[in-house]
Amino acid sequence: MDIRQLTENVTNVLATLTVVADVLVVVGLILIFVPVARRCAVSQKVVTFVKSRATEIVGGLALIAMFGSLYFSDVAGYNPCKLCWYQRILMYPIVILAITGLVKKSREVLDYIFPLAALGAPLALYHYLMQRGVVAASDCAVVGYSESCSSTFFMEYGYIAIPMMALSVFALQLVVMAIEKKK
Repeated sequence: MDIRQLTENVTNVLATLTVVADVLVVVGLILIFVPVARRCAVSQKVVTFVKSRATEIVGGLALIAMFGSLYFSDVAGYNPCKLCWYQRILMYPIVILAITGLVKKSREVLDYIFPLAALGAPLALYHYLMQRGVVAASDCAVVGYSESCSSTFFMEYGYIAIPMMALSVFALQLVVMAIEKKK
């Protein structure tokens, strides 16, 4: 298998995971904001599971995002733009924090992860809207080593590009942490 085919396969897997994450964000928001939805037995089991495994879920999402971004830049050769770097700066520490929380058996680490995801989500949304032409594109390539922030390497399922992948991960992390904190 050549690198082009491998990259296409990795992109398809990550795009599919992004769709799953997007669906889970919607389900999570329903569980958070629709009281009737929380009353059924299945919903209660889901909430119990998320509460008991929040650190693992949030850390696992960040780990997949980290490896995905490293694959795209270091194997596929997609040069990250300035906004991609900022999103990485917010995502990568989540892996370390989650591992630390798991080792120390401390859920308090989610209090430190939350602001990273809360900053990452709007940044990824802004980046995605820039790629889609909704907001004016700025030339991130002025630093001389990166792509323009409006560059799109691929568009899967008609809406998934790299910033949407990041947005989906940050959003799902926020939903998981909101469920974990909800009484």
